[in-house]
Amino acid sequence: MPEKEISLAPLPFFNPRRKVLLIIFSGLFILIAVCLWGFFMNPELYGPNYAAKRLSPSLVHLFGTDQLGRDMFYRTISGLSLSIQIGLLSAVLSSFIALVLGSMSAIYGGKVDYIINYLVDLCMGIPHLILLILISIACNGGAIGVITGVALTHWSERKSCRYVPPSTSNFRGTWEKVHGISQSGILFPMFFHNI
Repeated sequence: MPEKEISLAPLPFFNPRRKVLLIIFSGLFILIAVCLWGFFMNPELYGPNYAAKRLSPSLVHLFGTDQLGRDMFYRTISGLSLSIQIGLLSAVLSSFIALVLGSMSAIYGGKVDYIINYLVDLCMGIPHLILLILISIACNGGAIGVITGVALTHWSERKSCRYVPPSTSNFRGTWEKVHGISQSGILFPMFFHNI
């Protein structure tokens, strides 16, 4: 059976892998640009202007204006930026909380593990939206309230909270026997390893 010849010709510049990478980095660039643009935008751009109420889309107002004369394009950019910021900060905070609690549950075990499992059951048992709204109201609402509410209600659903304990407990048993490392000495390497 004849062997197939291996072609050494260079791959085209826009091969499938590079196309996927180009799409990913283009999307990241757009998200970062929108986030920064909205963050540093002058609030006067989307503030009320009663002389320009309910205008149709034009070159001056790309999305038109609302009943208070606010530019809908700049309001859209500002809203997108705020949504991205809230999503990123909430995800980072909830992952951090889940990783810390999961590691503590595995390292210390016993009562600490029981309390953390109780907290997970408590967060999973209460209707998610109601708990989020209550926490947000307790934090005086706004972006800070939403970020706090999402972070404190989503940590129980993170994989790191459920999968870190078994791997960390196995790691603890081996290293305590071989190297005599304390519990706190195991916690920090495992914490950074799972980030």
